[in-house]
Amino acid sequence: MTVSTAAITFVDFPQDKVTLAGNSGVGKTTLFLRFKLGQFIENPDSIGCEGEFRKNWPVDGEEVSMTLYDTAGIERYAQINSTYFRRSRVVIFMYDISDRETFDSLTHWEREAVEKSFTRGQPEIITALVGNKVDLEDERQVTNARALQFADNYCIPKELVFEISAKSGEGVSEMFDAIIRAMLLKGTNQRNLESHTLDVMLNICWWCFPSGVGTSFQNESSRNKRMFCVCMY
Repeated sequence: MTVSTAAITFVDFPQDKVTLAGNSGVGKTTLFLRFKLGQFIENPDSIGCEGEFRKNWPVDGEEVSMTLYDTAGIERYAQINSTYFRRSRVVIFMYDISDRETFDSLTHWEREAVEKSFTRGQPEIITALVGNKVDLEDERQVTNARALQFADNYCIPKELVFEISAKSGEGVSEMFDAIIRAMLLKGTNQRNLESHTLDVMLNICWWCFPSGVGTSFQNESSRNKRMFCVCMY
């Protein structure tokens, strides 16, 4: 049987892009469909999956837009290309708590995401760690302590480490709430940083006046205006 590896094309890069990463079978598509439809779908293949879905998610009294991206099983047949991760604001690393191998594979997915998502000028990506299938607690192979250790090793904040059941819905809303709060906080911090950048204005010393070039910088956070020409006169 020939399987097409070009079934899903990711060409749009929304500012609210959140991508799911992890081995096939950990429940990425189940989580994606719960995000999209608000319910568990026993057989996702029966309804198809377009790979991305934008939704306004209510949190703290307001609705925040988020676009969730899913591999839709394409990783079973081909390597995920860089387009999937590119310009993500959040990458959610998923594993199955009842399958140790899916957890051990997270180092591979972390490397894939870092290598393929960072582009010149792109802000630092928010990362979250999600252990799925807590409804299979009796079959658990990955402890929460091991998950927290992984998060510490890869600089994932503890408040973005979750255990959920995409099947029952347990913990899913709380997970998305926390991720959106992290996105909002990141955006606020970025805007604050940009507000302290230096303004560039024209200033020309009398030596450089004929050339018509010169530079002056003013730091808005200080009352002292530092002016100098491009010649540093």
